[in-house]
Amino acid sequence: LLHAAGVPSERLKLIPQLLQHCGHLARQGDLFSNKSFFAQAKKSLQRGIKGVQNVYTQHQPFLAQILEALSRNALDEAHYPHSPTYGQMPKPNRSRPPQEVIIFIFGGATYEEARFVAEFNEQQRQIAAAANASGAGTSVGVRSGPPPMHVLLGGTSMLDS
Repeated sequence: LLHAAGVPSERLKLIPQLLQHCGHLARQGDLFSNKSFFAQAKKSLQRGIKGVQNVYTQHQPFLAQILEALSRNALDEAHYPHSPTYGQMPKPNRSRPPQEVIIFIFGGATYEEARFVAEFNEQQRQIAAAANASGAGTSVGVRSGPPPMHVLLGGTSMLDS
């Protein structure tokens, strides 16, 4: 179907690579954070302690853990590998977090994930603005902090729950 639609053969070769690096055989993470006894105990304690005003916003999507780790440049490469073999793509710079992140969720993204990404982008912008404001005495043209990370969320559809 893709070949008939005019997709170049070099792009079609990416599909097996994507499946190898990101398919169900490569996934090892704890998607629902419930695989260990300690994770279950932590969740039940947090529910009891956390004073949540709105029951619908108390759940944090798994995407939250991924983005928080990415912003600290602490993503486990065993769970989130990169594929440097395609074309002229440069190898990721592991010395600092990325500035631009595109997340595309096959099967659809939820409104909760979209809300979290919007809040995360605003938080990153505020952190960068505070870092730049605190470095007001530095020389002209020199930024005091790293540029903020910006996340773009996409998906095949928007899911309401």
